Amino acid sequence: MNSKRPETKHPCSDQPADLAPLNSKRVWIYRLIALVVIPLLLILLVEVGLKIVGFGYNPHFLIKIRKDGKLAYASNPKAGWRFLGRDLAREPFPFCVPAKKSSNTVRIVIFGESAAYGDPHPQVGLARMLQAILEYRHPETHFEVVNAAMTGINTHAIRLIAKDCTALKADVWVLYIGNNEVIGPFGPGTVFTTRMPPLWLVRLVTWAKGTRLGQCIESISLVLQPKTASKRQWLGLMMFANSKLHPLDPKLQITQKWFDKNLTEIINTALDSGASVVVSTVGVNLLDCAPFASLHKPDLTPEDLNRWTNFFEKGKSAEKREDWQSAIEAYNAAISIDDTFAELRYRRGLCALALGLTNLAVEELTAACDFDALQFRCSSRLNELTKQIARRYDHRRVILVDTKSALAQLSPRGIPDSTLFYEHVHLTVEGTYIVATNIAQGVEAIISQKGLLHPHNSDWPSIEECVFRLGWTEFDKISTLSDMLMRISDPPFIWQCNHEQHRQKLVAKIQSLISVGHHAIVSNSLAQVESALSKWPFDPVLLQRAAIIRQAAGDTDSAISALQKHIEIVPVSVDGLRMLAIAYLRKGLTRAAIKATSTALTLNERDIWTLRLLAQCQLQAGQTNDAMKTLQKAVRINPVFGPAWLDLAKIYESRGETNRAIELYRYALTNRVLRPAELLQLARTCVQKGWLDKAIQNYTDLILLKPADPELRIEAARALSLAGRHREAIENLQIALTLNPNSGVARYLLGLELGRVGQHAQAAEQFNEACRIMPDLPEAYLNLGIALMNAGENKRALEVFESVLSRWPTNQLAREKIQLLRAVLNPPTGTNLSHPEN
Repeated sequence: MNSKRPETKHPCSDQPADLAPLNSKRVWIYRLIALVVIPLLLILLVEVGLKIVGFGYNPHFLIKIRKDGKLAYASNPKAGWRFLGRDLAREPFPFCVPAKKSSNTVRIVIFGESAAYGDPHPQVGLARMLQAILEYRHPETHFEVVNAAMTGINTHAIRLIAKDCTALKADVWVLYIGNNEVIGPFGPGTVFTTRMPPLWLVRLVTWAKGTRLGQCIESISLVLQPKTASKRQWLGLMMFANSKLHPLDPKLQITQKWFDKNLTEIINTALDSGASVVVSTVGVNLLDCAPFASLHKPDLTPEDLNRWTNFFEKGKSAEKREDWQSAIEAYNAAISIDDTFAELRYRRGLCALALGLTNLAVEELTAACDFDALQFRCSSRLNELTKQIARRYDHRRVILVDTKSALAQLSPRGIPDSTLFYEHVHLTVEGTYIVATNIAQGVEAIISQKGLLHPHNSDWPSIEECVFRLGWTEFDKISTLSDMLMRISDPPFIWQCNHEQHRQKLVAKIQSLISVGHHAIVSNSLAQVESALSKWPFDPVLLQRAAIIRQAAGDTDSAISALQKHIEIVPVSVDGLRMLAIAYLRKGLTRAAIKATSTALTLNERDIWTLRLLAQCQLQAGQTNDAMKTLQKAVRINPVFGPAWLDLAKIYESRGETNRAIELYRYALTNRVLRPAELLQLARTCVQKGWLDKAIQNYTDLILLKPADPELRIEAARALSLAGRHREAIENLQIALTLNPNSGVARYLLGLELGRVGQHAQAAEQFNEACRIMPDLPEAYLNLGIALMNAGENKRALEVFESVLSRWPTNQLAREKIQLLRAVLNPPTGTNLSHPEN
């Protein structure tokens, strides 16, 4: 049987019609569709779907809002999420500017990291100081200086932020960049992301995190991580303590190449948008910032290490004796063995300076910065690279400003020091003024070419005129220095060889400022900021500063008024909304407080501080179950958020669940947050529970943050007294009286403490003052009488007790003391009662 299949023919042909093979080009088109187009369509479909259902967040630096019926651009509180992660990201400085720039306006955008942002006081940071200077110089021109810098980022993030900011149509971009290239995202010493992947992967990852699908994948990966990996919170430089790098590590060379590419792209983005650019070198503290960590060269033999150590220790001993010549000779010998140990170079620099060898000192202190194993400061290599990049461009559109050199020239000894920097890179007001003045010269050169400037004042404003414009007060100085004192109390600052000197300098500055007393500080500061606000009533930052000081002065109503105006001008101010909610709570306006916190949560739903504040509002409104849910959400976001655990503990305790409450109290104590209000709540809770050591610890940390508050000293003294630490209680009460000499409570408590340590005459003096200040407090008079009795002044004591009985006839203790003293002063024959016991 023939099983051959019969041939078929084409109807118009006599030939067989076997199927012809597909055209090869068509095959590849089908394959391309199957492999690329269809997956891309699916990805696009998923992306659109996720966006429709509201998953994910807006990753861009700017958000569009309607303000006064017009389109405006505002800062996005979530802008840092794709660079640092949702838990560690810092918020940008809040601003809101019209989408369409008016004709008489010069718009400037500042890019950079925390130093450019203005940490620790952005209200007088680079952007604000630059605006104050330019306003003074050109009063007929309106300036908008946008602070687009952020803490923790580097050029990998700034590159994308810059692209977003092209929408602002700015006239000038200012670049003050370079401190975070090693520790920022994707750097070799980072804690935020994978370290040093290929540059193409860095850019792919940051792009992907800007998509909803990428955010979905990231969320899934976070859920799959071990619990401990997600328990992260911002801890400042302490987070990088284990990120040491040897100065000769080849990864640093790769970092420099990436910096070159990123900074070049940022400048090109500016030029393409129509903006001109001021590129600034970055200043660092060379003289008063010792290296954070030092490493020996890897190939150092044990024998050479022993020799090196002997020379190093010999140099330190000579340095301690101030025998600078012997010290530098010993250090020279150590350098011949290993010259990469950063602390060695730092110490050699100090010795050179002491010997008058300034050039050598600069060379060594610069090497100490460059060789620091924890690179939190911009290296000299990156600063040189910044200069090279800027010089590649037409100088009419890209201007280089050598701020680093300007800071050195204006430093007392020609080397940047603690007069210009709080610690390693963050500028004091004096340092900010120098940087802003130099950058302002570059800005003027650019905008004068564009014909945007009106005739200007020939003089430059003084620093005093600038700080007045910005509302910088003694209150702010104390707050900032106290914050810095707390910061340097943790690693890696405590590893610096000059840490104790740094700490003592800060303490001395704080003590000098608080010596005038709390009332004078607040009243003087309030007068200063109100004076500035009267001239610039629509400055949102001044309004916020005024609200803070008004609240400190006890004027909650006017604080609320200032905050309401602040939020009208900057609707995206999460911090302002929180402050407003707190003020509402103090006035008992619970509904208004809930509305303010709810608005803040629409801007950043993962803000744990706002969630906790909402819970406090709910508790005040009697919504305990809602408050518990809100607090539980906060600790799901950050499982080590101690203040939320503390609030939950109190709720459980109120419900009679004592064991669970105690467990949460202890969890709150092990996860403290070093902020004044939270430390105070924790300290008071510990006193109530009888955990006096913990209470004292929290009061001690709290006083570091608020050293000018006499009430905190009084509370701390009470806790110390309960713990039997009477001498320390006396010390705190004496400081409280320095801050507020008219505190009757402090006088009264000091009298009690002095009596407990046997200083009865001094106790009587304090009780006498307490009676003068609080004339209606019978206990003050009674204790005055007792102190006089213990000091042997029975006649005066009797007069005091008789006056008590005349004013308070039912006071039994006064009656008993009178009887006793009369018996002593007029004893029956044959008795001796001259020393009654009290």
